[in-house]
Amino acid sequence: MREAVVVARGDAAGGQRLVAYLTAQAEAAAELLEPATLRQALARRLADYMIPSAFVLLEALPLSANGKLDRKALPAPDEAALAARPYEAPQGEAEQVLAQVWQELLGVERVGRHDHFFELGGHSLLAVQMIAMAAQRMAVEVPVREVFVAPVMADFAMRLAGARVEQGPSVLVPIRAQGDAAPLFFIHPGEGEVGYARVLADHLDPAIPVYGLAACGFERGEVPKATVEEMAADYLAAIRSVQPHGPYRLVGWSAGGTIAYEIATRLSGSDEQVAFLGLIDTCCDYRAGGAMLKTDEASVIGEMLPPALPPELQRQLEAAWRDGDADTMLALCLAHRVLPEELQPDLLRRHLAVRVAIRKAVLGYAPQALPFKPVLFHASEERRADVSLGWRALLGELELHAVPGHHYSMTAEPHAAALAAALSQAMQAAAPRLAARDDAAYAPKINIQRGRAGVAPLFCVPGAGASITAFAQLAQDLDPDLPVYGLQPRGLCGEMTPYADVESAARAYLHTIRQVAPHGPYHLLGHSFGGWVAFEMARQLELAGERVATLVALDTQVPAAQGAPLRFHAREQMLEQLVGLFDLNLERPLGLAAADFAPLAPEAQLELLKSRLVGAGVLPARMGLNVLRGIVQVFAANLNTTYRPAPYGGTLHLALAPDPGCSDSDNSAEMARLADGWRRFAAAVEPWVAPGNHVTLLREPHAAQVAAWLGRRLAAAPACLAADGIK
Repeated sequence: MREAVVVARGDAAGGQRLVAYLTAQAEAAAELLEPATLRQALARRLADYMIPSAFVLLEALPLSANGKLDRKALPAPDEAALAARPYEAPQGEAEQVLAQVWQELLGVERVGRHDHFFELGGHSLLAVQMIAMAAQRMAVEVPVREVFVAPVMADFAMRLAGARVEQGPSVLVPIRAQGDAAPLFFIHPGEGEVGYARVLADHLDPAIPVYGLAACGFERGEVPKATVEEMAADYLAAIRSVQPHGPYRLVGWSAGGTIAYEIATRLSGSDEQVAFLGLIDTCCDYRAGGAMLKTDEASVIGEMLPPALPPELQRQLEAAWRDGDADTMLALCLAHRVLPEELQPDLLRRHLAVRVAIRKAVLGYAPQALPFKPVLFHASEERRADVSLGWRALLGELELHAVPGHHYSMTAEPHAAALAAALSQAMQAAAPRLAARDDAAYAPKINIQRGRAGVAPLFCVPGAGASITAFAQLAQDLDPDLPVYGLQPRGLCGEMTPYADVESAARAYLHTIRQVAPHGPYHLLGHSFGGWVAFEMARQLELAGERVATLVALDTQVPAAQGAPLRFHAREQMLEQLVGLFDLNLERPLGLAAADFAPLAPEAQLELLKSRLVGAGVLPARMGLNVLRGIVQVFAANLNTTYRPAPYGGTLHLALAPDPGCSDSDNSAEMARLADGWRRFAAAVEPWVAPGNHVTLLREPHAAQVAAWLGRRLAAAPACLAADGIK
């Protein structure tokens, strides 16, 4: 083309739409100037809401007397300016209602049942408005993601008709449920929706079922998830409703790659197999790059603004943006029809809240090395010094695929075909590939006290982020004939993946202790989080018909009741809780809070924590950062675990330590609450008030009192095994 200008023009619905006016070079081929071709070309570089909905070809642009563009003389676009498909009249009530909505919303005279919402000029914001208008006229509401899955009129009408039976919102979007191959799960990018998965699915093997995972928070009453860990847990539950066990195949674009990585981490922590993890232009650390660093609503709105706005409106919006005034920006956009007035502020706020939550979540996430490596697909037209986007620094060498396009265009046509081909090739190559390490083969058993042959051992599980060395003093104060084993949590080395849940840890530990004692009676003890693991071990042994002689929990919180919400902590909150444990151990504060960690990158957070621990004499100065990294990773995995056990038919011996920051009466009330809470899960609970605090009860002088109490519990239970029952 020779010249082009894009203007925001009022449409029949009273809103504004982007219209492109252009003049052609004399030798230009007519097919290159077709609206569909032009839309496709712009999709390589622009987000959908920045692409003009109509393209008007002129012999010359109209000029005023002083030689400037005469905007008032630009003609209104006609049907030929739109990317319409061969017309077939709408059929049935749903299609007819949709045709009316699309005509009003998109400003077109006629809509056929094969027309494509986005090709007619629709974009993500108009999709929100379209859903609202359809809901008013048909008394049925579907999530906005449905229009991305089915953008053709007839297909979308079928989804509306099928939604008349009201269903609750779901993050799982079945894009293609049919197929006999292993499913492929796509995770949403920073915008929260999964339209890109629909585009890619058209180019993938039809034997592969394709599902998308969309963000929570768009619908009324929903609250966006605050952390990557929380999103991953939510999406993994949805994935398991389709595929209960691996091998799994996961793909995520941009922020979705970060969430997919955490899903893979959780699967690895449950000893499930991940056959393929694809990251589409995903940064390893979003704090290190220039992307997604702004998490205020004003910046999110500013990045969504179309490129062609009246100069005065542009000036006002930029001023409000600089002031961080999202309310003024929304008011200006609605008043000037940059955003349709049908999109009420509360609806826009929900969409903004989702985007802001995703940005904050990925900024607060610190990935850890996995036993397998992901495959990274990076945009070849982005100028970057490190095409691995930081992953090489974490994982070493990994498989990279350059895909045509920029960050936003690589998942759209025409580049989607190349990306899908690269995905297919990488998935086929990944099928026979072995993991770099076998975390499932980890052996957690460490002998703390040898004891006497034939005596039933005591198996001890440490608390969140703690080592079995925490039990060293306790073991010294116990009967020397008693064999004592510690079950070391996986991941403290800083390299292996921590167990993702209580059940996975318990299964792994039971496999280990049966190598020592194939049959009961068993003595199990857990401190803090380890009390949950010991309880689950006892429960699983009971189900297997084995005898648990003694089950002890040292200052362990009550598990969550069935139906209780999952609990998650942002990274800086997690670090603050870890500092609290060090404070209890030192019996003086380190002087660190969440606010001290919040502005720092993950490595800098570890450096800050290490410097304080070295200064307090807890850690040697020469200790490498990887040790502390392992402690933090295991602690985070434990802290973000929600345990909902089934009942146990035996007795739980519960030692409860007072909180030094509370009064005697408050401590008594809290201990009574904990004992009563545990009675919902154990047939009998025998509480005991332990000396010291949550941490120091395992140190002298308190460990001797704990050992004496524990010794009495063990003495009341069978102490010996059958001759062939211990190794």
